[in-house]
Amino acid sequence: MSAKAILSLMFFVSVLVSGSLFVSGQTRQITQQPERRMPDMRLPVVSFPAGKSFVEVPFGVESNLMVIPVSVNSSRPLRYVLDTGAQGTSLHNAEIIDSLNLKITGTMPVRGAGGGAASEVSIAENVNFNIGGIELSGSRLAVRRLPKNSHFLAGFDGVIGRIVFSTLVVEVDWEKRVVRFYEPAKYKYSGKGTVLPVTFDEGGRPYIMANVRLSGDKSFPVKLVVDTGASHALSLEVGTKPEIKSPDGAAKIVLGRGGSGEITGYTGRVKNFELGGQTFKNMPTSFPDESLGVGRNDGRNGNLGSGLLRRFKVIYDYSRKQMIVEPNKFVGEPFGTAMPNNVAANAAQVSPAALPD
Repeated sequence: MSAKAILSLMFFVSVLVSGSLFVSGQTRQITQQPERRMPDMRLPVVSFPAGKSFVEVPFGVESNLMVIPVSVNSSRPLRYVLDTGAQGTSLHNAEIIDSLNLKITGTMPVRGAGGGAASEVSIAENVNFNIGGIELSGSRLAVRRLPKNSHFLAGFDGVIGRIVFSTLVVEVDWEKRVVRFYEPAKYKYSGKGTVLPVTFDEGGRPYIMANVRLSGDKSFPVKLVVDTGASHALSLEVGTKPEIKSPDGAAKIVLGRGGSGEITGYTGRVKNFELGGQTFKNMPTSFPDESLGVGRNDGRNGNLGSGLLRRFKVIYDYSRKQMIVEPNKFVGEPFGTAMPNNVAANAAQVSPAALPD
């Protein structure tokens, strides 16, 4: 998978919701989630290991994406991308699908980013996930058998997002390469970070406001979907605001590939980008055109990816409709440093902020 691709994993699972709930285990702390659901979404039952209110899980970094171990129906740990932009949970490793005792109840068309047509996925109900001992029970899973020669999501078993972020407080520590998952009712923030209000669209995707300056001396606000499943730093969608135009003299290129085909547009840099009390200068930015094919009527202006998010410790707290950012030691490092050929093998030596945007 290209490190510069706009992955847009959120659109691969764009219409999925969680399934029926049931309680498992008697030695665990069971948390029945309150009625803070998004439309058409039923959250799973969450249970922590006995005596614990948070769990710490290490993550790997590949193409700027966080990869965590997730067990599906008591399977071995699978390689899942942790994606704030994913509305549902997906599995596409054809070699393990048949071993998971999945209850397939039907199919569903899924429209992904890119200019192509919708594809069809199978839907499994009452699926259980385990992350570091935390159980999320009674969920829905999209199952898609990708061909072996497919480059989309190559190297990953699946994508998980909404059911995690909507039921837990998630703290991503890029310096230590760990994710901490907390029970929302017992979580209390005591740091000195900047609290950013978060809003949600009908699919449960999180949005924040930031300020950007493309040229001249005038900056303007932009509404951005927060997307840890995108490898770039920033994308701004051409035409969603009068100020957002393709860079002068830039040629149209293929930016990457989404779930439904190629995404075309332009690349350039913004003069200033302001978020969480920090100003980033000359930041690499993608400018996708109408080929993106999704989300262009929901008021958003772009997408904030891991190329920028990795420069902060980030606490995602959907229960309080907020995101807290603390600058980390990578905040001042330059953008665009070359990435080693094998990020997984060199994970301990690679600075997250040194990965390409």
